[in-house]
Amino acid sequence: MCEYHRQPGNSLLENDAEVLLRQVHPTHIQDGAPTKQAFLPTESHAQLLSTKRERVTPMRAHQDWIERGMDSAGTWGVSVAEVGDAEMHAVDDANNVTEPDHASVNFRELPSKGAAIRKARILRDLAVERGCLYRPAA
Repeated sequence: MCEYHRQPGNSLLENDAEVLLRQVHPTHIQDGAPTKQAFLPTESHAQLLSTKRERVTPMRAHQDWIERGMDSAGTWGVSVAEVGDAEMHAVDDANNVTEPDHASVNFRELPSKGAAIRKARILRDLAVERGCLYRPAA
């Protein structure tokens, strides 16, 4: 079971229909779609994939990211149900990262880097199937 959600201030997301919004760096776009690297958290991010809650809207999530000085080719998303189907957990951790409407996909409990890559590929495929939710004007 996901232990990250048990930290004070964190909670599992339970609305399966909610879409978590992920910003994708331009270097993680190939042939107009995100690569798996866009959905693979790094050790520097403590194996937590950073997203925004759906209530923010894809455009606002992108604008917030850009206003923080980050680069993004656009907003893609995966649902809480899809994260669960991939045998991972989506966690509201906004209180602990002091970022409103933040949520993370927990990769910490996967047994290996290979497992994490396979899960990232699954999430990427689902996001690509859903399509880009917001792309800034060129």
